[in-house]
Amino acid sequence: MSENQYPRPPQKRPDTSWEAAAKGLLRIAMIRREMSYADLVKALGEWGIEENERNLRNKIARGTFSATFFLQCLAAMGCEELDIHPRYFPKPGEAIAFKSRTGWPKVEPGEN
Repeated sequence: MSENQYPRPPQKRPDTSWEAAAKGLLRIAMIRREMSYADLVKALGEWGIEENERNLRNKIARGTFSATFFLQCLAAMGCEELDIHPRYFPKPGEAIAFKSRTGWPKVEPGEN
């Protein structure tokens, strides 16, 4: 049997719960400010950060953006505070993604 014929060991699934928390917090900030992706692209452009709407949507949907990008978005939105209640984060050792939106509070536009 050649080396390529051996089955690969199972791959460890990446911890997606932190990505879900990151994108959820960013989306909540956008909803509270009634900002669309197009609005955020424009706001980032005013800070000299070039993004297009499609790339921005994909980046936020993946939730794998850098802390720098997260802070740039918050600054561009004029976010002065962010609710980072522990309920938004996975418990230690928990490595599961949020399966539905029920893990997030309902947020109305303009709500602080």
